[in-house]
Amino acid sequence: MSLIGGCGGLVGVYGTFGSVQAVVDAVNLGWPGVGDIGGLGIPNTPYVTSQGEDQHVQDAYTQIGDRFWWLSFWTVSWPVSGDTFYNAGYQGGRVAAQTIDATLGTFIPRFVVLDPEGYNNRATNASQWADFINGFADGVHSVDGALPVAFYSNQSDYTTYDLASINISALIAVSPIRNNSPFVSDGNIVGYIAYTADCPVAPDVSRVESWGARWNTVQFQDSGADCGPS
Repeated sequence: MSLIGGCGGLVGVYGTFGSVQAVVDAVNLGWPGVGDIGGLGIPNTPYVTSQGEDQHVQDAYTQIGDRFWWLSFWTVSWPVSGDTFYNAGYQGGRVAAQTIDATLGTFIPRFVVLDPEGYNNRATNASQWADFINGFADGVHSVDGALPVAFYSNQSDYTTYDLASINISALIAVSPIRNNSPFVSDGNIVGYIAYTADCPVAPDVSRVESWGARWNTVQFQDSGADCGPS
């Protein structure tokens, strides 16, 4: 795999894509990008398991071509007692990369995204957060060095644990969308993952675009693509 899909549009749609057709339908509605649930956390090593959605995205590319970009989100659990934050991230990253490579497609995600919302006791200091995030990146790149990596965080954790200092792209959660703006805008932030959107969604898309990042998504309450962006 070598080509990152789609280059147009600042705001895509994040959701549950349980079929190839769901991805195709979202793109045909006009969404320039999709964020899917690549994997969900499990309590023990390797801390994440595939949901099959990345294959649906890859198959959609095969059907409709390079018309959209893709963020692949992986919820990796925190380590069990006796394991390290770095190793938990590393194991999860390897699963993510192995799964994406196994789709046997031409396209790769714009980012393979660590979503730290799984099982077990979460990191409680900046060092543990950095170990977890860097472990994920190293795990991904141990399998496939061509896959770009990012991490997802809420604004509070981003500030409290100095996640701006980590040399890995960040995608920041913002909720609600309307009448709101993010209070963080540091150099490693490449996008905002915003909740919740409502139809007609153009005002929500415009607000997220105004925040100035390049790779963003909005999410509807039902995690579907309920309407197009305009």
